[in-house]
Amino acid sequence: MANAILPMPPYKWQTKLWDDFIKRNENSSVPHAFLICGQEGFGAEALATAMGQYMLCLSPSEKLVCGKCKACHLLDAGTHPDLMVVTAEEKGKQIKVDQIREISGFVGKTAQQGGYKIIILYPAEDMNTNSANALLKNLEEPAGKTVFILVTKQLSRLLPTIRSRCALINLPVPDAAQALSWLSDVGFDDAAEAQELLSEAGGAPLLVKDWKDSAILEERAELIKGLIDIVDGKTEPMIFAKKWGNQDPLFILGVMLLGIDATLAFQVADKPVGKVYEALVGRMKMASTKVLYAMRDKLCAKKAQLLGPSNLNPAMVVEELTLDWIAAAKPLK
Repeated sequence: MANAILPMPPYKWQTKLWDDFIKRNENSSVPHAFLICGQEGFGAEALATAMGQYMLCLSPSEKLVCGKCKACHLLDAGTHPDLMVVTAEEKGKQIKVDQIREISGFVGKTAQQGGYKIIILYPAEDMNTNSANALLKNLEEPAGKTVFILVTKQLSRLLPTIRSRCALINLPVPDAAQALSWLSDVGFDDAAEAQELLSEAGGAPLLVKDWKDSAILEERAELIKGLIDIVDGKTEPMIFAKKWGNQDPLFILGVMLLGIDATLAFQVADKPVGKVYEALVGRMKMASTKVLYAMRDKLCAKKAQLLGPSNLNPAMVVEELTLDWIAAAKPLK
């Protein structure tokens, strides 16, 4: 993310946020720490990187880096000595306290290019208590022209003392027209499909692109078929649970949740169903609305658990979800 100079702003839907950031620079009112909060797929990490690159450029103008100074050449090569990026060493793992302690040494040094020292850290919610407390010490007394740019998808998981020491930037849901235009630019030829996927992704265009570039859409179709089959008795529940037990339970939970939401929207408000969930809703449309709402609440609670610090066994979570799904999807008698 930090190896090449990014467009500024990185995405069309970030223009206003970028203009506000530029004004801070022009008015010499840059805080010592920013905290960017945005849902996955909104482009928060890219925005953080572009902000850091802009502040490190020696001759920025017209809201852009110059692309010609020594700092820009170093940024483009990914070797700028005054930029530090801290993230989890493995996806799904915590940011270790030793990683945070390295920040202290970086902060204590003089900027080699004579300007800012920038620390970009994401996802900030992946810090454990020790890591967060170690970071707090650096945030309390930053040395010289040091600016922290933290990125989080779950603001509530950060220590209040960290939140209070940062200027908060909330990323709103991207403008739908701009998001669809961007998806068209990156290769989505089917506008109806792009719109349906964008709605499913909560308005997050980068998430939609990730889905399209990976096998996740095919896996989702297979999962939906499996959910229908276990309710129809074509697949044994424990065989289904075993098959999907190695998959991220958040993926399975998310598909179940969207299926229930689509079913409830159809039952309660007679809303049309997209192609992706049409067969699933057709199978569940006679289920009890009361039971579906209860299942939805349970899924949301389980999602919060999975996103939190609890260390749940994924295979057991999938087994539990499977049994709950069968109970919720039964038609009214």
